[in-house]
Amino acid sequence: MSLDYIAGFFDGEGHARIDQHGRSALVFTNTNRETLETIRAFLRYGTIHEKHPSRTGLGKKMCYVLHVSERPRVLELAKALKSRCIIKKDALGKLIEFTGPLVVACEQRQEALRCRVESELRLYESGLSIAEIARRTGTPYARLCHHLQRAPRYLARPRTEVMRLAWLRRHSVRNSSPCLKAGVSLR
Repeated sequence: MSLDYIAGFFDGEGHARIDQHGRSALVFTNTNRETLETIRAFLRYGTIHEKHPSRTGLGKKMCYVLHVSERPRVLELAKALKSRCIIKKDALGKLIEFTGPLVVACEQRQEALRCRVESELRLYESGLSIAEIARRTGTPYARLCHHLQRAPRYLARPRTEVMRLAWLRRHSVRNSSPCLKAGVSLR
């Protein structure tokens, strides 16, 4: 399996799609599920689902669809296939032109959130109360609890025992702190 094969397959059996809601996708359709599963295994992303003959109106065979719809993956695959495709090169170009700025904007929002959560977590670990952090940063109290609870996910690092123990030291279970009432847990 190679990108050249996938590009040829896409030229013959695929299409680039942008729906009315602005969602983009690369779609491969075929009656041979094994081929689509091989492509999916090579790419390491995408989903395969069935299209029954009665729904498609085409022939009597079951159709299978490999659907790549996660924007960063769509952009990555479209860029890789564009130089290799012949028939659908223009469609891939339009998809890249549409999807590229959306991916960049999403990455910028994620980076801004990561920086914000990182600074909130530093303040929390320094011993400030959640109410004080909310006042200083202008973040609503409930959102701040949400950020702190999910900080490891936002910061792309696993939850550590050290964080959990630090939280437990500051908020004993017997203490009815506002943080416990809000359901914050740094397990």
